[in-house]
Amino acid sequence: MLLAALLLPSAGFSAEQGSGDETVKWKDLAGGKAQIQFYGFLRTDVILDDSRPDSSQTPLYILSEDPAFGAADQSSFTLHPRLTRFGLNLKGAAMTALGGATPSGNLEMDFQNGGKETRPIIRIRHAYFKLSWRTLSFLVGQTWDVFGPVVPTVNNDSTMWNAGNVGDRRPQLRLSWDEKAGKGLFSLAGAAGLTDGVDPADLDNNGVRDGEASGRPNTQLRAGYSRPTSARTVGTSARTVGTSAGSAGVGAERKWSVGLSGLYAWHETATPIAGKDTFRTRAVALDYKLPLWKRISIQGEAWTGQNLPDFRGGINQGVNTTSGEEIASRGGWLEVGFKAGKSFLISPGYSIDDPRDRDVPAGTTQANAGRVQNRAWFVSNRWQPDPSFMVGIDFLRWITDYKAFESGVDNRVNAYFQYIF
Repeated sequence: MLLAALLLPSAGFSAEQGSGDETVKWKDLAGGKAQIQFYGFLRTDVILDDSRPDSSQTPLYILSEDPAFGAADQSSFTLHPRLTRFGLNLKGAAMTALGGATPSGNLEMDFQNGGKETRPIIRIRHAYFKLSWRTLSFLVGQTWDVFGPVVPTVNNDSTMWNAGNVGDRRPQLRLSWDEKAGKGLFSLAGAAGLTDGVDPADLDNNGVRDGEASGRPNTQLRAGYSRPTSARTVGTSARTVGTSAGSAGVGAERKWSVGLSGLYAWHETATPIAGKDTFRTRAVALDYKLPLWKRISIQGEAWTGQNLPDFRGGINQGVNTTSGEEIASRGGWLEVGFKAGKSFLISPGYSIDDPRDRDVPAGTTQANAGRVQNRAWFVSNRWQPDPSFMVGIDFLRWITDYKAFESGVDNRVNAYFQYIF
């Protein structure tokens, strides 16, 4: 029905909508009160590592350079267009049968889903619809977690997951309440999500993911407060769903915010692991974005929890299968954004994921070597001379420490070119 309203002349589509001479642009189509907006960008990444990460395109940690593995100073180079993105926003007319709820939706995809290098596979990033009332909204589908909702500017593909940044995208049911409080906005959001949708944990190898075997969704909750200022700010990369690709570029809206979030998830196995068949994920996180001056802002997160691979914590280590204990971890990241001129943004920062050493097994191979700390100093550079064009260069000094083996130390350079539409 919506596509018919958008595309068929009989449904009221014309080059002009509304009053006056307002012309509908190619990426903003309208049919009656229904609207659809296209957005995205074409992007190519060039990446050089002087030591090997676990994945050259989507790194989570650096491999051990222990002589036992013969992996010292093994460089790598990759070039890919997989982060090219396409999305569309939909908005419909208010539904009187549902109390005047306004329907909207978002579908967003890129190509980082495997396949051959010249034949990458489409990946869904967001796919959801939402019903919105004055202060209440209900969302169904895949989008960002409620838990840990801010991401660093650096490393756009894996966003420092398992190296200090937590939270990912997953299917969920979300209920949100937003209420004005003075000049700001108080928000409360709760979600029931798919557990082990990101990390397909199956400790007993019975073909059923442990989160699904529990018979319960994970639960997430966040309370936050935000307040805009009258000035303009440096570009940050907060998780804003369903907006145009360039909305987080140099010169985005200046706003400070703070939030506290938590999560709880259940996992069960059919066969006991070290005498246990029930495991838990729990965590709390503090997130913040604080403009300090018209050209400087800081943002980041701090968190603590246990059994967090599905939420990108613990350096992808959840349960010690020898002791049966959940692996506890803590971490976070801090980034300073400095707008050096009208079109240039530089963002240095630090990120760390620090599991509790005694919880981590030593391991015997490169694949299962126990990781006890994962940290990186980084600087992101973004030059955006035009709203439709951006060049970026990220540098990371990335170190992963192991319980029984030598560390992995990588100097990583990621340059990219992006045309935004």
